[in-house]
Amino acid sequence: MNLNLNAEVRELGTKAEMNTARKEGRIPAVIYGQGNPGKKVFIAENEFTKQFKKSFGHVTFFNITVDGKEIKTIIKDKQIHPVSRKVLHVDFMELHEGTEISLDIPIVLNGSPVGVKAGGVMENGIRRLHVYSLPMHIKEDIQVDMSHLKIGDSIHVEDLDLGEMKTRTAGRVLVVSVHAVRGAKSADEEDEEEEEAVASEE
Repeated sequence: MNLNLNAEVRELGTKAEMNTARKEGRIPAVIYGQGNPGKKVFIAENEFTKQFKKSFGHVTFFNITVDGKEIKTIIKDKQIHPVSRKVLHVDFMELHEGTEISLDIPIVLNGSPVGVKAGGVMENGIRRLHVYSLPMHIKEDIQVDMSHLKIGDSIHVEDLDLGEMKTRTAGRVLVVSVHAVRGAKSADEEDEEEEEAVASEE
């Protein structure tokens, strides 16, 4: 997801001046780039809040315009007031097309497993995956179809479609699985026991 923001350059300022700016509806922010200490800016609180709400659950790039120049960024960190929950400060990281970045991508599970409909229980594993990639290949999220899962089936990191993204997370890390209720047996287990019983009779 790509969202647009406008920003104005700011001076370093004292703590009191930063608090005054916040009361005026401006959020102090820093845009960090390669090899520089960061560009200090103000962003409008109402504009940022409106745009930020759109980004929930997705990887989001913010195109910030400063002095007529557009800078492609991603949020690196933010400070939230513990009581009011207002954003107090935002750190953005400038992106360069030829430089890899690493970040967490949300995993979105779709569908209702046939195994759950048959009486099984779904177990969730990781909800986000840490990946690294060039900015142009970053996905907003990782879509996973789990409707085909029967009792005893599972999906692991190695089964995910990452496109051009890469991850160092172990392939056997669980994403989602469906298992039988404790004490119950899956159809495959029942078939195996039945076959063993017939074989023993022979």
